Amino acid sequence: MKKILVLLLIPFAVAAQKDYSKTLGQYMQAQATVNNFSGAVLIMKKDKVLLRQGYGMADREWNVANTADTKFRIGSITKQFTAACILQLVEQGKLNLDDKLSKFFRAFQKETA
Repeated sequence: MKKILVLLLIPFAVAAQKDYSKTLGQYMQAQATVNNFSGAVLIMKKDKVLLRQGYGMADREWNVANTADTKFRIGSITKQFTAACILQLVEQGKLNLDDKLSKFFRAFQKETA
């Protein structure tokens, strides 16, 4: 009886173990095909890489495809992330918006004129 029960449960156990890497890859490929997504994607869960892939073109003129290691010129987009991080530190009480840089960087001294 136990053997029959185990045999009946095996398909459920196998189905429960999804291949997320394959599913994510298919989803991103669909985004690239349907919505013309172009970029590099890295998705990790804990210390395991689920997806690391480039999609679309890095340079359409020279027909160069994106890879997982493609470098992108991001310009000033990092300012928003820096501001969000600073505000999180303020919420945690680790930083005050009125703090001077010299509080954290002793070598930094703003000259007073």
